[in-house]
Amino acid sequence: MKKCKRILSVVMCLALLAGIVTTAPFTANAVGLNGADVAAASADSTGAGTSVGEKKTYGILEYYHTDDNAIIITHTTTITPNDIIIPETIDGLPVKYLGRYIFGGGLIDPHVGRLEIPSTVVDIAADAFVGVTVREPLVLPENVTLHVSSFDACTFSAVYLPLGLRYLPNDLHSGAFSNSKIQAVYFADGTTEVPDYLLASANVKQVDLPSSVKRIGRYAFYFTGGLEHIALPENVTLCHGAFSGSALTEITLPKGARFEEPDNVGQRIFGVCKQLESVTIENGVEEIVPYMFSGCDKLAAVEFPPSVTRVGECAFEWAKGLYSATFYSPTTAIADNAFSFADSLKNVFGYSGSTAQAYTEHRPRISFIGIDSYEPPEKKLPVVEKIPYKPYNNSDFELKMEDSFEISIPSDVPIIGGHDIELDLSLLPIAAHYDGEKIRAGVGLDLKEKDFDPKNWMNIKKALKKSGMIF
Repeated sequence: MKKCKRILSVVMCLALLAGIVTTAPFTANAVGLNGADVAAASADSTGAGTSVGEKKTYGILEYYHTDDNAIIITHTTTITPNDIIIPETIDGLPVKYLGRYIFGGGLIDPHVGRLEIPSTVVDIAADAFVGVTVREPLVLPENVTLHVSSFDACTFSAVYLPLGLRYLPNDLHSGAFSNSKIQAVYFADGTTEVPDYLLASANVKQVDLPSSVKRIGRYAFYFTGGLEHIALPENVTLCHGAFSGSALTEITLPKGARFEEPDNVGQRIFGVCKQLESVTIENGVEEIVPYMFSGCDKLAAVEFPPSVTRVGECAFEWAKGLYSATFYSPTTAIADNAFSFADSLKNVFGYSGSTAQAYTEHRPRISFIGIDSYEPPEKKLPVVEKIPYKPYNNSDFELKMEDSFEISIPSDVPIIGGHDIELDLSLLPIAAHYDGEKIRAGVGLDLKEKDFDPKNWMNIKKALKKSGMIF
């Protein structure tokens, strides 16, 4: 009996490790997830409908029906998947809501290959995915709504953001991907705006904005680390704090760019960008609004093209490294405190008799130097190379109830065999037999040969020893 129990434990562990303990249509290395925490399904965390009826299970998922004839999931188990494939329907109803703490947060191994979210999902609650590392690009469905930290402290190779994306922030200046590390973010062609706070407090290496973007919302990239370069489309409007505190080292303000006037001194568009060294203002930009570059310590020089009519109050306040400013219009209005506390400013270049010259007349520490003509600066745009995304193919995860699989057990593994075992794990009956060389089990899933090569066996063996199933 002791031997039989030991074999049963080994087979059960192998089944769990292979991801076969589910009735959902996933591979041995995938698991189905979706949901919302009923207790936290409130307006500040999710837009899910009210849960009704009893809690049910679907593989490793716990879920409820909602009063709008959809599915809301409340919990996942500790099984470690290699892929997260969220189903489109359960019980014939669409999976619409992904809820709080459904995956990660120390509950299960957060490293997965792929995270697939179906087009039926309309709302991903706050803290839905916590600390998850996803190796393949994440593609979000169109018209989905995100909440604060929907993806908290996660790691992604790339994130594709869809048309119709909505983000509902709170007053904490946190984004939908707060504390997450993302190699690249791509906005869908046709996107017209970047929602307020969307990528605040995230670490993003690269952002690709299509030419269709007309508005970058308030604090959209607030304290976004890692983002040294970004190409802004022409005629875009930048809102309060859009890039405040970000890691930008250079920025080009494109022709036709417009800027929201700040409501208070804390709403600086590029304020406190401590690494910003270069600002290029294209001819066609009409004004530099108050506090726009306040606290940009590393900015050494700035040139204002003929189109700039105004430099607002405290626009370069506390820009302690600013050494020179050049004005190519004789009539640009310069606020008296435009360069307040920018004590390194020594040279102002402009035309004789211009407002630039007048600005220096009562400031003996600043020298005025005359210029002859305007030469537009060379336009510099960062090179964007997209990380490719391979679309999910549902046929890769087709359920085949008549199939079975075999796992070869190396001779050095001390397992006693010769027993037939009937297991009933979750809702799926598994028939298994170990004959001293191989474990054979009919599991109702189409398993690829590559899933059980020697390298994978070593990982399984290591996990079995750690769990105490092999002695």
